Amino acid sequence: METPASAIKRQVTTRRVHLRPAAWMEPAEAFPRLVGRDGLIWLDSGMERERDGRWSFLMYEPATVLRGGAGRLEMVTGARIVPAPGNPFDTLDALLGRWRVTGGENPRPPFTGGAAGFFGYGLLGWIEPSTRLVKTAAAPEGDAWIGLYDRVIAFDHHARRVTLIANLEEHQAPRPALDELERALTANHARYLPPAQGRVEARSNFTRESFMAAVERVRAYLPAGAIYQATLAHRFTAPGRRRAPSRERARGAATKPRTPPWRANFRKAKRTGPRT
Repeated sequence: METPASAIKRQVTTRRVHLRPAAWMEPAEAFPRLVGRDGLIWLDSGMERERDGRWSFLMYEPATVLRGGAGRLEMVTGARIVPAPGNPFDTLDALLGRWRVTGGENPRPPFTGGAAGFFGYGLLGWIEPSTRLVKTAAAPEGDAWIGLYDRVIAFDHHARRVTLIANLEEHQAPRPALDELERALTANHARYLPPAQGRVEARSNFTRESFMAAVERVRAYLPAGAIYQATLAHRFTAPGRRRAPSRERARGAATKPRTPPWRANFRKAKRTGPRT
């Protein structure tokens, strides 16, 4: 029986990258204008902007989605849904094989379209068959969600330049795709959530006692060899309908050299700055 991967490999297409410059804005300013669009992804970094954190990318409405759980994946293209049994990594590799660009404008950003999403732990058996996970309830979001994006908005923080990108098959005209990206960025977004007013009371999923208990549990795992690293993450929730804060307001201070790529930051009365 032919696998999904082998069927996809027979459908090779050639693609070209088309670019259009746009007025500079921060990704945090652009993101609210895209809220509500399917498959919206913001790729960003906490690294210093002059080096490893130079680029940010926004993308939405992928052309194709590979989604589902281990052994029950499916490919979604528009209204068409096709089962994708077999090794999901082979299927994704075959899909990306169709996205190899043979021409287009240069120079161009380091990411000009392709795959973005997540892999879950449920796919571990395809990487290391000898590993067996403890059986738990299936994650509601599935074990994988990978979108293949043919339109991307790239933000070059070093040059303060925004580039609209259409990654299309050679027979496709780029203007409609680039026009749509431009409209999305320049649309009036007053319909989105207003700025927060007054004091916001945020609640953590941890109490002090439960957090300290989790720390002790991690400390017990380390010498036992069960783990070598753990990150205990707080999830904060607050009531109300509010616009997401800008990057600078969320960070509370300018990025400093050698800032780690993952962190949490807060701005409080009489104290500002990032807390990692």
